[in-house]
This record gives sequence, structure tokens and C-alpha cells, in this order.
Amino acid sequence: MRTTAVIGANYGDEGKGLITDYLSSLQDNTVVVRFNGSSQAGHTVVSPDGFRHVFKHFGSGTLSGAETYLAKHFVLNPVMFYQEAAIFQKNKIGWRVATDPRCFVATPYDMIINQAVEEHRGKDRHGSVGVGFGETIERNKYPAFQLKAADLDDMYLVEQKLKNIRDHWLPHRFNDLGIPPLRGDVRLDNRMLRRVADAFDLFHKSTEIAGLEFVQGKNIVFEGAQGLALDMDSADFPHVTRSNTGLTNVIPIVKALKRPLDVVYVTRSYLTRHGAGPLPGEENYGGPKHYDETNQPHDYQGALRYAPFDCNRMALRIGLDMGRAMHPTKVSLAMTWCDHHEPDVSAFTHVPLKYKAFGPARGDVQCQLMSG
Repeated sequence: MRTTAVIGANYGDEGKGLITDYLSSLQDNTVVVRFNGSSQAGHTVVSPDGFRHVFKHFGSGTLSGAETYLAKHFVLNPVMFYQEAAIFQKNKIGWRVATDPRCFVATPYDMIINQAVEEHRGKDRHGSVGVGFGETIERNKYPAFQLKAADLDDMYLVEQKLKNIRDHWLPHRFNDLGIPPLRGDVRLDNRMLRRVADAFDLFHKSTEIAGLEFVQGKNIVFEGAQGLALDMDSADFPHVTRSNTGLTNVIPIVKALKRPLDVVYVTRSYLTRHGAGPLPGEENYGGPKHYDETNQPHDYQGALRYAPFDCNRMALRIGLDMGRAMHPTKVSLAMTWCDHHEPDVSAFTHVPLKYKAFGPARGDVQCQLMSG
């Protein structure tokens, strides 16, 4: 059984979905483990027959027949899950998803707070996608407002918790952040709450609650969300995500399974960043002007930004992540978007370049002979 982690080496949008799909297609009996982030991810996969999907809540190996396991640090968003599941149902794509019982569950009320906070910041926005990921983590610090995957088998409890979050946590959080309260917003009425509860119930009935026994005896691809430069412990705080984007969450699982680990760090052939925050060497005129269907201008993140490839800063990020791992690993690099721009990586000796992608589909990935 093979165990591989796919980690973004920069600011996200590196091609983690493409590489996850490619690795999943090489072997049967595979499960993709989402170990951080939530549905704010946007991992694009194009199947051999041209079907294109942006994965948010499911593992990006789904089109290759892989199952999905949502590990402890993944934040569930049942409403957005079902938007994605409906696409699979329409296109007759099968899937199987299991979740760790400890996963936090996002609600539309977390999304409301998240969006209001970003709008309140004006020009000082942090670059959030607006789907409530960070707000869900903040809310779950308080036992009275916690909502976890294990709670979803009791719909009476779920409805009571949703009411408590809506009626007490939301106004408290608005007041704490100095944001005017919402008045007469239809998103706060009881009909909306019941629709949310129904979505939670459907999510529970369509997925499984499971521990690590779900991944035992299977090939595993750990699929990271965002990139190393957006890790919550990065020096770029607050323009980061509220999760560890590297190997921090992966290693405890691998140790528990007692399995060796391969790590593939993924980078585009140039840098991109979606949202506010530093981007060293940013090109004022858009850098490589390549049309990107996935990364369109966003109400909260703005337009995709560009900068030249920087192997020195990337090497530092990878080195720090490998140092945190403290676990025997085989490490390699995958470079995507090489059909648009292929930089000279001859000076990059820290990690061997194993994969190059010259297009959006798994058939466009070339495996290199590794040396060093």
C-alpha cells in the first residue's frame, strides 16, 4: 500500500487537484484524505473525457474512483457538500465519503459572520473566501456552541444547536467585532433554519462516521488545501488560513498507521496568489496572462495575482515543513502549468523534480526520472 501526501508549496492554486487525481489514477483501492481546510478549496480536475470539476468538499481523486476520508482537522460544510454532490449525481459519478467524528461542522451563520467581517474590514481585508471556515473554528472554541460530525446523528440536537448559534453566538460575535447587527435578514428566519437542518440530515445519511479503520488496507493520497505560504503559523499572519497546510496534520495519522510516507510538493511554473497579503516580486501587469477558468475575480478575494517563480523562498518553505515532520519521508516536486511557462529549475537541488504537467488533465502529467 502506498501513502503519499500532496502539499502546495506556495500560496495555493498550484495544481494539487491535478496531482491528486493523477496519483489516484495510478492505483486501485485508493482513498483521498482531506486533512485541513474546508470547502474554501478549489481544486480543478479534468477527466480524460473532458469533464471538468472544481473539487471543494470531496477528494480530488473522485473521478479516478477514489474514496474520500475527511480527517479531524477538516471542517465539514454540509450545505456546500450537497451542492457538489448534486453535480456528481447529475453526471452519474459515484462517490463514497467518510468523516472523522471530531470534525467541526460549518453553518450558514458562520458564513454570514465571515462575509460581514470581510466587508467591515474594507480595504484591510484578509483575503477570506467567505465560506465560514475560520469562523467555524472560532465558534468551536466554546463548548456551548460546538457542532461536530458526531452530533449529526441526533437531528433534534442539531436543530437546538443551530438555534443557539443563530440566536446567541451570531449576535455575540457581531457585537464583539463591532459590526452592526442584522435586522430582518431572511437568512435568520425559522424556514431557513429548517432547510439547513434538512441539509445536515441529508449529509449525515449520505456519509459515514469512521475512524482510521476506514483507510486501513488502502492506498492513501493526502490532499492538502492552500499552500505552505498560507500556513497559520506563517510570518504573513493575518493574511493566512486558519489551518496547518503542510505535514503537521499528516504525520500523526501516518504514525498511527505505521506506514512510510512519500511527499510531493506542488508548484506552478510561476507564482499566484488569490486574496490580500504579500506576494514578493508581484508583477504589476498581471505576469503570465493566462486565462484561468477556476480563479475568476471574487467578491472577497479579488482577482488572481501573479509573480515570477522563486525557488529560494520555496526551498525555505519546503525545508521548514520537512523539519516539522520528523518522520522518514521520500520527497519530490511536481511542477504544473509548464505548457504556459517553464522556468529554469537547475539551481533547485533541495528536492528532485519528479512530475511535470503540460496541461489540465491527468494524461498531461509526465513522470520524470529522478536523481539526487
